[in-house]
Amino acid sequence: MNASQEMITWRAILQKALKLPSVRVSKHEWFNKVLSPFTSDESVNAAIESSPLVSGLEPRTLKRIAERTVRAHRRGVTALSLVTGLPGGIAIVGAVPADLAQFFWHLLKVSQKLTLLYGWPPLLGTDGSSEEADEQTRLLITVFMASMFGSDRADDLLVELHKTLVSQKGLGAAELLEAAGLAENARDLEQWMGHTVARDSLTKALARVVPVIGGIFSGTLTYIAFSRMGKHLDDLLFRLTTQTP
Repeated sequence: MNASQEMITWRAILQKALKLPSVRVSKHEWFNKVLSPFTSDESVNAAIESSPLVSGLEPRTLKRIAERTVRAHRRGVTALSLVTGLPGGIAIVGAVPADLAQFFWHLLKVSQKLTLLYGWPPLLGTDGSSEEADEQTRLLITVFMASMFGSDRADDLLVELHKTLVSQKGLGAAELLEAAGLAENARDLEQWMGHTVARDSLTKALARVVPVIGGIFSGTLTYIAFSRMGKHLDDLLFRLTTQTP
């Protein structure tokens, strides 16, 4: 599979996941659900208007909520069958396996929830938005996905994007890459994701996240890998947030 086919493959997978029902996380609804047990209605409303940290919530509380979030979605992916190989390049368009799309649906939900917790703008637009994700949004999502799959380049991009987020207040998610001058770097990660996920099957890609000796059941592998992927993004976002002056 050449570089162009790998990019096409990744875009097809992401597009299929983005079209699944309820993929967008409502900041208003989710904060009311997860923050209310820890703080007052006034603080919840303040978090919705700004961010949980600005509203006065402790970082350790956000970490606790983030860990619960990863665990909840981990339960949803464990039963998925991810052992089937993928057709290559253009052939995958319209033929993305349902379980594969569902796996990335869970990753999309987790990435949205964690970024909202740590003060990033909504990745898929504001509450009530019905527009499809544009190219810049899909590229930004790709950076988060690549980070969870173990790309050091993606981690470096997220560090730079967070600096831009802090220095240029009020940017929307779709504006971040252009504002930071990193859109082309993100496009390189589209190819990387296509290569990583579709080279053989998602199971083998997850096995690179969780090196194992001998055989391991697909469900167990998915369970462990998803845990590590969610924890990696959580730890990175937590570190960036708590290190900000």
